[in-house]
Amino acid sequence: MPPVESFQSGPSGGRGGEEFVDDFPGEGVKVQSIRVWHGLEIDAIQLLYSDGSTTPKRGGSGGTLTPLDLEPDEFFTEVSGRYGDHVDSLIVRTNVQTFQKLGGNGGDHEYRYQVPEEDTEIIGFLGASGTMGAELARRVDAIGIIGRRRFK
Repeated sequence: MPPVESFQSGPSGGRGGEEFVDDFPGEGVKVQSIRVWHGLEIDAIQLLYSDGSTTPKRGGSGGTLTPLDLEPDEFFTEVSGRYGDHVDSLIVRTNVQTFQKLGGNGGDHEYRYQVPEEDTEIIGFLGASGTMGAELARRVDAIGIIGRRRFK
C-alpha cells in the first residue's frame, strides 16, 4: 500500500454553523501553536504556523485563550474529546505530550482523530462554527482534522 500523502478525518459534532476547511500551509511549514478559546465548551480554535501565518479563528469571541505551544521537534498527532450539539471538550496530543483537557464535561458522544501513519502530522482543522447569532455566543459546532506527510 502506498504511503499517505494527505488525509482528512471527520468532522464530529452538531449540525449547526458554517462549514470550514483550513488551507494547507506551505511545504516545510508546521503547526507551532494550537490556540483554543474555551469555558464550558470550545468557543474557538486557531492554528499558528512556523512561518508566522495563522488559520482564521474558527468560532466566536467568548472563552479564555489557552495556547498549546509545540517545541521545534514536536508535531500534532491527535485530537479527541466530547460533543453534543457543539464541541464540548478538546484534548490535543503530540508525538511528545498530551495537553490537559480544555472545555467542559458535557456532550453525549466521544470523538477521536489521529494521524494514520507515524510520519504524518495534523496541519489543520475542518468542521463547522458560528451558531447562536451573537459573536460572544458563537462556538465550534463540529471538528475534524486534515494532515499530510511530515517534511524532514
